[in-house]
Amino acid sequence: VGVSAKYIAQLARAGFKDLSIEDIQKLAAMGVSAEYIESLREAGLKNLTADDLVRLKASGVDQTFLRDAKRWKKNQ
Repeated sequence: VGVSAKYIAQLARAGFKDLSIEDIQKLAAMGVSAEYIESLREAGLKNLTADDLVRLKASGVDQTFLRDAKRWKKNQ
């Protein structure tokens, strides 16, 4: 997976500064963007690791999913 310096800088600005090359490649391969990371934070998920981000993205978890899950939980 090709990774640009711009992508690495975006991850750093999103708080992921000391990632291994393997982690950067996994994040890029899954399509994890700085915007995706921020959307998860806005939905209440904080202190995520690179592996957490890969798992969440692979499972289709996004801000909409988290919002819907919270609504569902409130109605139970």
